Amino acid sequence: MRKSYFIFPPKNRIARREHPFVGGGSDSNIYLWDVGTGELLKTLVGHTSGVSSVTYSRDGTTLMSGSWDNTIRVWDVDTDEPLRTIIANITDAN
Repeated sequence: MRKSYFIFPPKNRIARREHPFVGGGSDSNIYLWDVGTGELLKTLVGHTSGVSSVTYSRDGTTLMSGSWDNTIRVWDVDTDEPLRTIIANITDAN
């Protein structure tokens, strides 16, 4: 069973309301919501399979997402543009 993942932006960004609450799940998209209102602000599209993890960088300037498509994507938080795609070479150990 695949799960959905949600994270809050770094505390300094929440206080200034600069960056949204982030979530990803089995539909391969990443969603960004306004922390105060709950309004869906944006949808980041790029993965081809479910999103398995999301996290902000410590300074809050980038967002990283991992997916069942064996990629890690790095996003610019201010522009929502993808900065890099890392392709993982994962094989089943069984």
